[in-house]
Amino acid sequence: MKKLLIIILLLTSGCDQGKVKPVSNCSTAFEEITLRLTYTDTLQLFLDSQMVFSPFTPIDYDALTGRLYAFDSYNKRLLTYQTGGDDTLLYPAGTLKINTKEKVSYFRYLSPDSLLLYAYNRDYLMYYDLKNEKVTSTRTFLPAGKSFPKTMLPARPFASAAAPIYLLDSVVVGAGYLLGEKADEYFPGRTIFAAIHPGNHVTYHIPYSGVYQENNWGGSHLRIPYTSYNAAAKQWLLSLPADHHMRVIDSNWKVSEVPAASAKGVCITSMALGKDNQVIYNADVTLDYYLHTPTYRNIIHDPYSNCYYRILEMPVNNAKQPGKQPWLIVLDKNFQYKGEAAMPMSFALDNFFIGREGICFLDMENENQNIARYVQCKISW
Repeated sequence: MKKLLIIILLLTSGCDQGKVKPVSNCSTAFEEITLRLTYTDTLQLFLDSQMVFSPFTPIDYDALTGRLYAFDSYNKRLLTYQTGGDDTLLYPAGTLKINTKEKVSYFRYLSPDSLLLYAYNRDYLMYYDLKNEKVTSTRTFLPAGKSFPKTMLPARPFASAAAPIYLLDSVVVGAGYLLGEKADEYFPGRTIFAAIHPGNHVTYHIPYSGVYQENNWGGSHLRIPYTSYNAAAKQWLLSLPADHHMRVIDSNWKVSEVPAASAKGVCITSMALGKDNQVIYNADVTLDYYLHTPTYRNIIHDPYSNCYYRILEMPVNNAKQPGKQPWLIVLDKNFQYKGEAAMPMSFALDNFFIGREGICFLDMENENQNIARYVQCKISW
């Protein structure tokens, strides 16, 4: 009740001049097709006394070897789990100490000899030599000391499994966002993607879609970009929370928009505040807005089934336990709607990997602190 009172006071005191009529971005309902989702407890990872596994624990999966890598950011360790056997409980097949002082928030396993490490708080992208156990080079997406004109508002990557960093022909590409909403910002200059080229030359690409231009979407949760990469087609896929469309981006950064909405007919409504209203910098206000607003998130390319999965989160009317119900939407290789189904609310949607048999999500309903449990989701359509 106290938190609710604070939010109401913030919305009503000193902010009248910043109020505007909210705008609803609504999709048209069409015939809904129900998917069949099958869940199995496929992976249980044993955790030693030092390891804490959370929705934000960085992981990477090598489909060729069946190895799952997990990074222990607190103790600077890389743990390897060998999947594909008959054992239901997997113990680390190897543990490597990683020599870095930085807090690694994301990594990619490049080869038996090298890792790509990323520290979001410092904007450090580090190449790590596993053989010699050291960082060999460090780059940044926003070079220190570089001043940008007012027409440029680039973001460093906010990397996770739901917005991965890729090394593509010696170019490192990732997607991220800036906090806040500004009425006077140069809309095309607020870009999502950053690319580091050889010679440490950095380029910035792709502004938000048009729905973001005039309205206030809270400046945080609904600004987060979700991405995936189709290596065969050399295309990036971009899902934005307030947009019913998905953006398909080719190797030359040319954008095509394709419908990728739920069949339900969903309305995503902006805040009743002007873009410059300072209320959005209160975390409680923006969280409450997010929890009560339908939003899209993950876009996942499945190379084994040659299709795409987009996730929609719908508000749950439960005052005691507020949350959002995720729905998995399937699009075929031509981005045609094939169906949707509700998913468990316990899945960590930023912590998953794709295998030949389906997607494995970290299950936060698991209460055993000595185990990290990944539940496999098999999708039939």
